This record gives sequence, C-alpha cells and structure tokens, in this order.
Amino acid sequence: MIEIDWGKLDNRRESVQLAFESFCYSVAYAMTSEYGVMEYYYNTPGAEFYVELKRPFTYCGNEYPAGSIMGWQAKYWVGSKGIENSPLDSEHRTQLIDGFKKALEYKRDIAVWIICTPGMFVQKAWDTLVSDIHKEKDDVQLIHWNRQIIQGFLQCDINRYNSVFQHFFSSTYIGPEKLCEITQASINALSKKYDSDLHTSSYLENSLASLVDMDQAKRLIVAQVQKIKKKYDEISSHWNEEELNSLKLPSGYVALIQKMLHFLSDLIDKADLFLESGSLSTACAGYLEYVRGRQHERLQIVDSLNNLLQKIWDDTVGQYDSYASDQLVEDINELQDLLRSHSSRTVDGLLNLMALQSEPIINVFAEAGHGKTHFACSIANKQIQKEIPVLLIPGSRFSSASSPQSFLKEILNCPSNMTFDDCIAAIDGLGFIVGHRIAIIIDGINECFPNSKIWKDELPTIETCLRKYPNVVLILTCREKEDYVQTYYGVNSFTEVKNSFNLNGFEDVNLDLAIQKYFTKYQVTAKCIVNKLVFRNPLLLKVFCECNKGKKDLCIDSNSLIESIGDYSNSLVDNISMFIGCSGNVRKAKHELSNVLLEIGCFLWEHNTRQLDYWDDFDKIANKYSLNLVGEGICFQTDMVGGKEKIQFTYDMLAGYHIARYIVSKCSTETDIQKFFDDKSNYNKLFGNSDELHTLSEDIRKSLYFLISKIYGKPIFGIIDTPEVLVRSVEILDYFCADEKCKQALMSKLAGLSKDEGLEKNVLEAECKRIKEGDAIQYFEVFIPLLTQIRQKDLNLYFYSHFVTYPELEKTYLSIKNTLRHESANKESAVFLAICLCGILDTEYRYKFMEMIVDSYNGDIRIIQSITNNILPIADSLVTESIYIILTGISLRRGG
Repeated sequence: MIEIDWGKLDNRRESVQLAFESFCYSVAYAMTSEYGVMEYYYNTPGAEFYVELKRPFTYCGNEYPAGSIMGWQAKYWVGSKGIENSPLDSEHRTQLIDGFKKALEYKRDIAVWIICTPGMFVQKAWDTLVSDIHKEKDDVQLIHWNRQIIQGFLQCDINRYNSVFQHFFSSTYIGPEKLCEITQASINALSKKYDSDLHTSSYLENSLASLVDMDQAKRLIVAQVQKIKKKYDEISSHWNEEELNSLKLPSGYVALIQKMLHFLSDLIDKADLFLESGSLSTACAGYLEYVRGRQHERLQIVDSLNNLLQKIWDDTVGQYDSYASDQLVEDINELQDLLRSHSSRTVDGLLNLMALQSEPIINVFAEAGHGKTHFACSIANKQIQKEIPVLLIPGSRFSSASSPQSFLKEILNCPSNMTFDDCIAAIDGLGFIVGHRIAIIIDGINECFPNSKIWKDELPTIETCLRKYPNVVLILTCREKEDYVQTYYGVNSFTEVKNSFNLNGFEDVNLDLAIQKYFTKYQVTAKCIVNKLVFRNPLLLKVFCECNKGKKDLCIDSNSLIESIGDYSNSLVDNISMFIGCSGNVRKAKHELSNVLLEIGCFLWEHNTRQLDYWDDFDKIANKYSLNLVGEGICFQTDMVGGKEKIQFTYDMLAGYHIARYIVSKCSTETDIQKFFDDKSNYNKLFGNSDELHTLSEDIRKSLYFLISKIYGKPIFGIIDTPEVLVRSVEILDYFCADEKCKQALMSKLAGLSKDEGLEKNVLEAECKRIKEGDAIQYFEVFIPLLTQIRQKDLNLYFYSHFVTYPELEKTYLSIKNTLRHESANKESAVFLAICLCGILDTEYRYKFMEMIVDSYNGDIRIIQSITNNILPIADSLVTESIYIILTGISLRRGG
C-alpha cells in the first residue's frame, strides 16, 4: 500500500501549499462527492472548499442531514521538530479563528469544520482552538486531518482513495504536462502525414468526445432529456384521455397505454432528479441502476400490450381500430428509442449516453483511409485546447512491445516496481483532480503487426483493471476488416465487439466544409465538382489536393480524379528517387521505380488479387525500394490475411490505376488492345460474370477507360464493340461524358439499341441503379435518344418499374431537387430526368416533379421549351401531358 510522502509534493509544478491543498480537496471529494456538491473556487472566503450535502452523510459517528455544510482549511504548516508535527501557537490559532469567522459570514449554517495539516497538533493547543471556535458557533464539529488520519482513510477503503494517493505519491508523478508532451508529438507526426489538422468533426465523434469532457457530456445528456420531454409532451397531448377513450380498442388496452405513458413519464422525471445531485458519473450510475430496477415492471406492461395487440391483429371483422393501435405503438416506440437507441454510427439514446460514461474501453473501426487517425487526433486536440490531459499513441509504436501494459508504463517512464494497476491509478487520480476522464487513445492497433497477439490476450486483463478506475477511458481505433477483428478481438465482425463504433469518412453534412478546408490549405479552386461524394474518403481528398496544389478553376470529375492518381504516382516516384539518389543515378532510380510499380500492377492482374505477400512477393519485386514505398505511408499499407503480413495499395483507385497502366503498357496500338481482350481470361476479368471478375474490376475499368481515351483518342466501346463493354461503360458514365467527343459517341451508340431488347434492358437497368444511388443525374441526357425510340411496354418494364416505392421516389426527387439548387450542376440533365419520371403512375410524385421544374424555370420558358422538344417523342402519354402542363404553368406565372 502506498504511503504518504510529503516530500513528493515538491516535484509538482505548483507550490507545496497548493499541492497540499489539492491533495486534501481530492480526498474530501472522494469521501463526499456521492453525497453533495463541492464548491472549490479561487480565494473562497474562510476556507479552501466546501460541500453542501444533498443526501444524509455519516462521519465520525455523527449523521449530518441533507443541507448540512462541511468546510475545509488546508495549511501546509511544518513544525520546528519536523514534518510529523504542525505548529498551533497563538499566531496560527488566530489565523484559523479568523478564517472560521469569514466562513461563518459566507456559510452561516456550517456544521463541520475540518483543519488539514501535514503533521499532528499538540493536544492542549488543539483543545484551546476548539474552545475558541465554539465561542463563534457552539454546535460546529471541529476535526483535524493529518498524515496519520488521512493514511487511515486509504487503509479502510483502498478502492475509494487509491487513485488519489497514487497520483500524488507514486514513485513517478504522472502530470498533465507529461501526457500532453507525448500527445503533441504524436499529433505533429500524424498531422503532417495525414492532414488530420483539416479534420471535420462528425456527430458520432462529438458524442464520443463526451466520454472525456464531463461538461460536454452533461450538455449532451441534458439536451437528450429535454428532447425526450418534448416528445413525451407531444404524445401525451395527442393521445389524451378523451382521445384514447374514443378509440375502438379491446378492454384494458387504453389503461395499459396510460400505464406505459405514466411509467415513461416517471423515468423522464427521475432523470432530472439524478442529474441535479452529485457528480455526473454518480448521477448516471444511479439512474441506470434505477432503470434496471424497474425493468421487470416495464416488461410486464409490454407483454400485456403485446397480447392485446395480437387480439387486434387477429380480428377479421373490423371490431377494433388497428390503425390507431399501430400509431400508438409507433409513437411509444419512438419515445423509447430516445431513451435507449444505439447503433455503430450514432450515440443517441439517453441510457446509452449515460452508460458510456462508465465504460472502460471504446472501440472505433473504419476502413483504410476513412478517418481513424483524423478521429484520434481530433479528440486529442480538443482535449489539449480545453486543457484536459490526454494521451495519444500511434498503434505502430506497440509493434515491438511485450505487452500493451509494459509499453504504456515505459512511455510514461514508470519504474519496474510500479505495477500497471498503479500506473492507471495515478492517471485516474489526475482525472479525478481535473474533473474529467483521461483518454488513453491508441490509434490503429492493427499497425502493431507482427505483434498483434498481445492485444487479443491482454484486452480482457486491461478491461478488468480499467473498470476499477472511473476517470480513465481507453479508446482504440482499428481496421474494420474481418482478419483484424479476429486477430485483435477474437470475433468475426466488429459489430460483435462491445462498445464498437464505425467511421465512414466525412459525413455528407460536413462534406462541403471538409472539401473547403482542403482546397484552402492547398490553394485549389473548383469551377464544378461532378460528384463530391468520392471525397468522403479523407485520403483520396488529400491525394487529389496534393496533386493539384495551386490550380484554379478545376472541373473535378472522375477523369480528373484518375489523372490525379497518375500524377500522385509520378510524384511518388520522383520524391523517392530524389531521396535515395544523387545527381548520377536519380534517372536510373526513377526508371527502376516505375518498373517496380508496373510489375506490382502485373502481379495483381495475373493473380486476380489486391494484395501481395510482403516477403515472398512485394519485397522481391520492390527489392531495395520496398522500405521507401511502405514508409511513404499513403500509397501502400500493410495488411493481415490469415495471420500473414500482406501489402496492398492504400486505396483501390490506386491499385486499379497501376493495373490499368500495366495493361496499356503492353498495348501500343488499338489492335493490341483488341488482341489483349480477345483472350477470354483477360476479357472475363473486366467484363465477365460476377464470379469471373477481377477483385478490383471496377477500379481497373475506371482507369483503363480513362487511359485508353487519353492514349488512343477514342472510348473503349469504340475499340471493343461488345454488349458487356457498353453496359459496363454505362455503369461509370461520367468517365465518358466529361469529354464531349466521347459523350456524343456514347449517345450515338445508345440511340441504336432499340433493336436489341436484351441490351437496352441491361443498359437502362444499369442507369436506374445509378439514379437510385444518386450518381446519375449529371449526364442523364445521354439516354434521351434511347428513351425516345423504345416502346411504351419496354419503358414500363426497364425504366418505370424501378420507381414504384415511396423511398425510391422520395430519394430520387430530393437528388434532382438538390441538383437544381447548385449553380455548377448540369440542370438540363436533371430536368430531363424529372420530365421522364412524370411517366410514373404515382400522381403525387408526378405533380411534385412538375412543380419542381416550373419553380426552377419560372420566367424562362425558352430554356424549358428547348429541353421538352427533345423529350416529346417519348412514347408515353403521361410524359406528353406533363410537358404541356409544365409549359402552361410557366406561361401563366409569366402572366400569359
């Protein structure tokens, strides 16, 4: 058991008096925080700190009721005979009496007054002080804390006080400056490599940040309580007693609904009561325990309701109002979801928010390049800015550790005789003092390969240790891939890992802001962005910006992205060549590196894979350049498959580009391209059935289509004239339509499909799939020549049949509406699609599409006439009728 050593207070940044005062406060807080609210301000009148009890509290044989006030005065007085004695002569007694008088002016009803000194007082002097204090207030209890008394607290309740003692008196002082020094070094290294300084926070991240920022946690939880109250008021107002009694429902059903509403009302009211008392962690723990205690009552109500619901659903003669019962259930479930909802991408439910305050480990998963490092650095940065201690360590630093525990001790300079438990206790003590949980963030535990086994073996032990220390939380980030999850957690999917969350790059609502941040830093401006959704991936956005640094008025489409991938690869070759070469061999290094990338592309193509075995394949191909390619950190990444170390391109677009580059390097003419794909195995890898396709077929096609157009001056379907090539071309339409020559060639090709029903079916289904994914509005006009030539029957089968449900129609309607709002978007194409969709049978959406077009082109009938002239030949009477309604509507708005 750790012993008090006042000499160790000299090691801290503040004065010994302030350090002693902080220690006494921490002990007092640990003792009373469950019972009352502490007041600890600068220059508090008459005392260092107070607590006002919210619950009865027993101390020294006396029970103090709620409302009682306790006060502490901490004096680091050292006697002439040493630290074990503290002076209490007339001068020191006068200080204490004056302090007590000031305290009475501030807190008249003070019940307990505790004097804290490092050493003991002489008994006679203490008796005199007690007598003098009682002259000021005769019913106050005067208590003295000294080293022996405080040490006794630890001996009697080590779980309550161990963290405080470890923080102040362990063999190594773990202070905020030590944690922040390590963290800042990690942030600096990661920001330079991954642009994590440009991160845009997501809702999930802000929720998880509440794990370490108690102020933010309190705001989130209170806001959720208010949201629940508002929803409850809406439901109870709508389903009032009069409304419920008017419904045709089975006997007892209304009473059960009212009982459930009363039950939920009570839960909501109790949340307020708990949040008003004690610390947040205590309040959350108390409320969760209260809810668990009433779970059986809730289940009884639910079972009874379900039995009566079954009676309603089984009714066949219309005796009961099934619509009302369904709506009631839906409303109550919505209210309950606000209490307990949770998914891997959100933290919404009140109970989930509260439960997370006591969870020792949080696991954050994401695909490569989808924001793990951005998330980790963002959380750490926010803590530093708020002056909350935090520890951030890249997972790669654990690659040679014997255990996570030993490495954490090593990085904090803990001596060998200090256990991991004591180390965490010291950090917990720091968190206890600053009033926030201390986050230990390990970013990318998947990067500690080949030493991965240490996590799977040690995580249960670490969790057991952390559960004892409520002021510490371990946040781990990891690849979401099954191999990693199995290796590090021992389960098949990240969804099976407790307290797991999933990042998916930049959220759509933050995407514009994220793009703006990157473009500003790299001095890039865009005239238009055809599909900004590709920039959800922070890594791809960084690569694009690095390759286009300083460029103005860019039109950013799929072709420019592929071009940027090529530019990035060239710059990678240049940078590594300059780094390792001198004036005489830079050119040789560039040639060798270019061949290395071609050979890697060849290997991935021939072996139908996205990965190479690190030692057997990659190292042999890359040879002396292997460490440089991996060390660059963005182009390649290590991976793990079946326990073996693999290497792969970080982003599939990079891999697809280098495979496509290998293919065109073998083909100097159009004839060579035709011969290459005359080989059935090559053809099937890109255009065959799903079981024949290369694992990277889509990304290879994108780059291959771009490179073929660039090298040979014509689109791939102009060289390889097969149905499969044309359909695959439609799937990535924007790769052709950005070039006007290719776009016209594609329109001409599609116009001739009406004689081939099978092909027109496949083409239109490919386009409809893209529309549903929100990715096809920009160039929809290329299909007008085809749509105006096919029969009504085929229109219904191959086009309109894809838009028959409310979600499909609503999503497409919103996509078109958003396109029409953007100045740089192809509005003409959006209107083409909207008019074509007026052929659907759903009257509501047909009128919504027409109204949207009229609103968009209000006052400019010439433009809409030009568009509608192209669509009039479509063999659909509803489309024709809608065109006339649209033209009439615009004319009427213009005043005839």
